[in-house]
Amino acid sequence: MRVNNLKFRSSFSTDYSNINDDQFFDPSTTDGVAVGGKAIKGLFRNTTWINENTLTYQNTFKEKNSLTVLGGFSVQSSKINASSIRGQGFPAGSGLQNISSASSITAASDINTGWGLVSFLARANYSYDSKYLLSASARYDGSSRFNPSGRWGVFPAVSAGWVLTREAFLDHSKWLTNLKIRASYGLTGDQEIGNFQYLSYWSPGRYDGYAGLRPRNLGNNDLTWQRNKMFNIGADFEIAKGKFSGSVEYFKGNRTKLLANAVLPATSGFSSLTINSGNVENSGVELSLNAYVIKKKDFNWNASFNISFIKNRIKSLYSDNELINAYTDLFPTHILKVGEAVGSFWGIQYDGVDPQTGDPIYNDLNKDGVIDDADSRVLGKATPDFFGGLTNDFRYKNWCCFA
Repeated sequence: MRVNNLKFRSSFSTDYSNINDDQFFDPSTTDGVAVGGKAIKGLFRNTTWINENTLTYQNTFKEKNSLTVLGGFSVQSSKINASSIRGQGFPAGSGLQNISSASSITAASDINTGWGLVSFLARANYSYDSKYLLSASARYDGSSRFNPSGRWGVFPAVSAGWVLTREAFLDHSKWLTNLKIRASYGLTGDQEIGNFQYLSYWSPGRYDGYAGLRPRNLGNNDLTWQRNKMFNIGADFEIAKGKFSGSVEYFKGNRTKLLANAVLPATSGFSSLTINSGNVENSGVELSLNAYVIKKKDFNWNASFNISFIKNRIKSLYSDNELINAYTDLFPTHILKVGEAVGSFWGIQYDGVDPQTGDPIYNDLNKDGVIDDADSRVLGKATPDFFGGLTNDFRYKNWCCFA
């Protein structure tokens, strides 16, 4: 709906999933022979919907000034229902496969959970003569995944751009047809944790044939949004009316108040507690180049190249020097350590082979004459120093291919 310079838009969408899982392993199969056959019956149902409403004002005044202002709110909800039951012991050769025919029920679960998100948003874009560009926005989000005292978060952002080729000193440039410098700073939030982690709640339990309740988790009333800060500055350019184009950009981002699992002592009865703690920094440079190498009536060849140099560093952690196992039955393979990258490898340095015996040689870090866990060190990182790609697009009439 549009009235003068105002436009109102409302939308509603939903996703619905309904999955039934019925499995039966006959007593004559490898999987079922040890227990006289087994069956699994499961049901998963997920309903997610979102309603978005926005009001937009757009106007151009005094010829060169352009303004667009948007305000609105959205509501999102997701409900999950899941149940599962397992049974074993079926009469051989009977043909009975329904789980009600099992001689014993070995496991059962029933989950009903969900989450909701309410967001208010505002954005303003201003342009003067398509030369000076300014944008500001803010979101006010509330998530059911956090305690009411920390449920709401404000996430602002601002950006600015300057199109230099619209200035008098570059307006008549024949080779540089577009050049824009831009910069932005913004804050976003992350709420991707389990539902109701701020509450301590109970779950069904069984002991010695009796039904009861047991603590399910440790709640944390102080949980709130993870903050993701991002700053970038860059330039976009175009040469010879688009024959060559590209961009170069520097960025720096910090993820603070990380939603992480703090390891707890085994005596607590729980493996971890969800907390807000830690700071991870990402910074780097990105470069992209595009070119119309050949542009003819029947044949085109376009080439593009991009490369990114990224540095990742942990600035603070709830628990420093935390060792991580790739598999629970193996020794630690990674470490979370302040000053190092996320995904750093942990182990003992291999120094080659003893030419006399053919045995491997490992670095004795503490020089005590014994190779053990005390000789472990950071051996490298999982993230590359840089990555990129080169793409060629060839088109002949209605035929095309990529390389």
